[in-house]
Order: sequence, then C-alpha cells, then structure tokens
Amino acid sequence: MSIYGRVWQGGEGTGDMIDFIGPSMGLSPRMTDERKPPKTVDPNKLRGKVVRWFEPRGFGFIEPDDGDKDIWFHVSSVSEGMTIRRGMNVAYEIHRDIRRGGTSAVNVEVVRCGR
Repeated sequence: MSIYGRVWQGGEGTGDMIDFIGPSMGLSPRMTDERKPPKTVDPNKLRGKVVRWFEPRGFGFIEPDDGDKDIWFHVSSVSEGMTIRRGMNVAYEIHRDIRRGGTSAVNVEVVRCGR
C-alpha cells in the first residue's frame, strides 16, 4: 500500500485501511480553500483588499481599489467555504441600507492573483 501525492493509490490488503480512513476523493483532508482551484469571479463586481478583519466578532473592512472610503462587511456576506484574512484581495457588491443610511459589502469572494 502506498500514497502518491494527494491521491490514495490503494494496494493489496488495504480494505481495513480504507474502512479506517474512508474512500479517497483525490484530495488530502488537510487541503484548504487556498489550494483549491478558484472559481471565476464576476467581472462586474467591485475589487478591493481586506484591510481590517476581526475574527472573533465576524466583521471587517475592505479598502476599495478605486480609492473610495473603506467599506464594512460581515462574515455572513462571505461566499461559503472561503476564509478571510487581512491583506486578501476580494470582489464584492455594495448593499445600500436605506433604513440605516449606510452601505456594506455583500457577496464577498476571495480573488486569486490574475483573476
């Protein structure tokens, strides 16, 4: 039995081991979203960089690429399965809250270099 790269290759007498670790899906269980191939980001979304991120409170601020003032966003507006850290490039949409009179970023997605 052997493992090559990230794919379980199996081998003779590996039934017990497969029952223990489960079937291979071709990816390491430790693979993070940073290593997954990025999906295409809508070119119409605004772009910016996360300049402040408060993990315990679940919110942060994005500095828009166009130089406008920083915009607030909440972890609930981040695309599912994405991890946010300070310094990451993101794409987002603006939500204007008429009742509160402010704006926030929604549909926030991490943008990989060159995307």
